Amino acid sequence: MPNPSYASEGGLLLIIPPRRSPSDDDDDGNEISGDGEGDVVDDGATVYQTSLNVTKICMGTGTLALPYASEVGGLLFNAIGLLGICAWNYYSANCLLRCLVYLDDLPNVEDESVDRDGGKGRDADDELVYYDDDDDDDDDDGIAILPRPGGNGNERPGDVRLGYGTDGPYHVDRMTSETTWRRRRRDDLRTMPPPPSGTTAFGRVAWYAVGPMGLVVLDLLMLSLYIGLLIGECRNCVIHHFILHPHSMSDGLSSVSRVCFLSVMLYVYMLPAAMMSFINGVPLTTGSRRIDLLIPNTWMIALSCAPDVGFLSRYSGIGLVALALSFIVISWQGLREDGFAGFRSMMDLNLWPANISAASTWFGVVVFGFGVVPFVFNLRDSMANPRHINLSLKIGLFMVYIGYIAISNGIRILLSPSYVFHGDVLEAMPDAWISNVIRVLMMFVVSVTAPLIVIPCGEMIEGKLGSARRDDGREKSLTTRGRLFVRVPFCLACMVFSELVPDGFVDLLSFIGCFCVATTGFILPSLFCLRLSSRARENAPRRAGTDRVLVCDAVALALGVIATCITSSLTFRELIGRVAVE
Repeated sequence: MPNPSYASEGGLLLIIPPRRSPSDDDDDGNEISGDGEGDVVDDGATVYQTSLNVTKICMGTGTLALPYASEVGGLLFNAIGLLGICAWNYYSANCLLRCLVYLDDLPNVEDESVDRDGGKGRDADDELVYYDDDDDDDDDDGIAILPRPGGNGNERPGDVRLGYGTDGPYHVDRMTSETTWRRRRRDDLRTMPPPPSGTTAFGRVAWYAVGPMGLVVLDLLMLSLYIGLLIGECRNCVIHHFILHPHSMSDGLSSVSRVCFLSVMLYVYMLPAAMMSFINGVPLTTGSRRIDLLIPNTWMIALSCAPDVGFLSRYSGIGLVALALSFIVISWQGLREDGFAGFRSMMDLNLWPANISAASTWFGVVVFGFGVVPFVFNLRDSMANPRHINLSLKIGLFMVYIGYIAISNGIRILLSPSYVFHGDVLEAMPDAWISNVIRVLMMFVVSVTAPLIVIPCGEMIEGKLGSARRDDGREKSLTTRGRLFVRVPFCLACMVFSELVPDGFVDLLSFIGCFCVATTGFILPSLFCLRLSSRARENAPRRAGTDRVLVCDAVALALGVIATCITSSLTFRELIGRVAVE
């Protein structure tokens, strides 16, 4: 591959990465790199596989509550709102990715992660511009600076506000004062220690944006998010409904039929020999609630020990097929009972939420179903070509939007003649075999969704324990035993806690969505972007369009804070009220 070219203008050094030539690509269009720092690695996920993971992270058991969200939010409000939340997620994910670029502009910020695009999170198409604030020939990054003739390298052409390019005493004084202040700010950043070893990419962004306390707050929020999501997944496990709540089985099924039906569900999770052994020696329930809950989560725990989320792409596709089949069964039940009567009378349904409380409930359920932003770094690191993460996000979120419109508005309209949603869609299904089939399919959806949450959480915990670092500080791949040591106890703890949280799954989803997902997905990315961009501007030339981007970040931050505070408080008050009544 050709070397980068250099250009000098007015004391500035522009490092322009070379454009790839056809000879740098293989027959499939993948870049060939001989220095080990290329854009493509063989063991990463493709764009399509990553988009499936994006879709699967969003579309889990929370989809069961989407018809209820359409009920309380209204058809038109739901359609517009889903598009807005989808675009908001994409913007917030890009905020986090831009934070990596801003980190490059901070002095002495060493990227601990080894990125596959060969530039500390920066795309190969970006142009890096550095200038020297010192009188020497090199800057802090070790890149040679070509000083402007007749000056010390501080001057920037055309910058009259700071006195650059003028000889007047007033401007010179302002230039000296400004330069001294900027150097003091750079010295403050130089004295800031690096984040603890094993800190995730999201944590590094928080560390340099708001300091050590920001990292602590982020870790607490992310851990609460992971635990809340996993409790929601474990709580809706199908065998949990069947064994711990056997009245959900059809009264018309005989004991033999129940055992046979249970064997079909167990086949999804266990190897045939283990399944047959369980059927022959264990009745409908083992007599222990925890063991009953452990049985359907065996496969989930096994997948949770995968090396990274890219490994789960094939299972994400299967999970999406199972999810589609479950709603096909629901649609078939609606057509069998009411036909197309719901579509003929759809104009009689509400189009907008009745009040702000209804809108907050809608927001919580929908936001929970779009919680992909906190996982963007994990998705990016799992890709063979991390530069294509934006394309994967676009494809994945577009599929999520189409699916959510069909599930929320479509199912609600289809079942509207005979049912009004007050909870998840399973409540609208009769206590017959069709309800059990849906639960079987959703059980498999849980088994492939939860690992996408466990793996990022496990990586965060492993980094804190120091088990994901070599002695020299570089990252290493954990052995299977090391991953089992961290992730299996975490899964088991979430299963136990799922029995302790109060009933009302939709209310639980709303609160988790309004607070944890909205905070980590809508507030923190914009906040971190504003902080890092402000610091980066003190140490690097202003980028084109910076002011417009900062305004967008500020607006997104304000909207995120307002929406999260209002909706979370209302949803939490409603949740407490229902628990008190029960």
